[in-house]
Amino acid sequence: MIKIAIDSRFVLRPQRGMPTYVTQLCKILPIAMPKICFYILVNSGFKHNEEEAKYSERLVDIGTPSNVKIVDIKSSGEMAWEWFLLPNFLRSEGIDVLHMPGNRVALLTGTKQVVTFHDTMEWDQFSLFRGYSRRNTLGTNLRGLLYRIHTWINYFFGTRKAAKISTISRYSQGQLLRAFPHVRNKIGYVYHGMPEGFEIDKKNSEFECRIGVLMLGGDSDQKNARNAILAWYQLPEPIKKLHKLKIIGFSGDSDSVINTTIDELKIRNDIEIVGWVSHDEIVSCFQHSAIFLFVSKEEGFGFPLIQAMSTGTPVVTSKADVLLELSGDGAVSAPYDSPASISKAIHSLLVDSTLWTERQEHGLQRAQIFDWRSVSEFFKGVYKDVLKIKGSVE
Repeated sequence: MIKIAIDSRFVLRPQRGMPTYVTQLCKILPIAMPKICFYILVNSGFKHNEEEAKYSERLVDIGTPSNVKIVDIKSSGEMAWEWFLLPNFLRSEGIDVLHMPGNRVALLTGTKQVVTFHDTMEWDQFSLFRGYSRRNTLGTNLRGLLYRIHTWINYFFGTRKAAKISTISRYSQGQLLRAFPHVRNKIGYVYHGMPEGFEIDKKNSEFECRIGVLMLGGDSDQKNARNAILAWYQLPEPIKKLHKLKIIGFSGDSDSVINTTIDELKIRNDIEIVGWVSHDEIVSCFQHSAIFLFVSKEEGFGFPLIQAMSTGTPVVTSKADVLLELSGDGAVSAPYDSPASISKAIHSLLVDSTLWTERQEHGLQRAQIFDWRSVSEFFKGVYKDVLKIKGSVE
């Protein structure tokens, strides 16, 4: 039996973005290819995992098919896991293909690899001294430097070592080809499928039923949180009172751009900020909000965008290429660096029920193309190419 190992460390992390993607791959691929033995490789020793009680349920779900073996390779460090422990396991078990779905490559193994690079943001923003600070201890600065060197090696040599490279949008494929022209003959893209549970609530599907502007709590520069908050702040007072800004999933401190912007505008009592929320709570927030505000400077994909469209919530996006690609006619867009233009787009959806309904319908239709079956068919083809198999891998 063919043996394929999947780097599944993200299954143990809080389920947003890339962890959601990796978890879904681990669920769908063994079911789609029952003749292949899948090794789901995790690391319960990593300190940034979710609580065991939460991720253990996912592992039980993933490990149900008879062709799945879950292997826990414990390590407190990511680099030690990738460079030494993982290659030792692959060699000892005679693994035929290693699937690395999280922007990383195992450099010290001869096992053929299928690698997913979700975007080039790490590479484009690379700086050897990024994060260096005199306030840090020498050990902290040295560990940071080692991590950044590891990142550079991962992209520079990893894109050459991988047998096949996948990515998750046409935009990301173009960015990877720009940065690494040598991958031209081994790269392809397939959109993510829709995360589980995101569907429209028929009881709250009409314009009149929806209240509020929803925003996620990411506060990195890429997420453009300041301009998003400024855009809501510029709405007319009656609109702001009716459609309160709700920020969910926020985990920043007092220095976060979200907190500093809110304090600068003196609107802390006028908006709602919620910390980490459950999957069901996120779904409910999307289903009940009037619009979703998602104006990132750049994204590799943008799970929240397709989640909003699937729940019938019109979206205000930036004009980031990938968000325009994914949304089609399901969103209203504005330049990320113009709060006034973003505010105008928000206002147009909140006061024009015809436009709102039109965008909702386009979004629901567009969301149907994000299908996990397409993802499994894509990787069937990739595995066959790497293994040089002419027949079925099902």
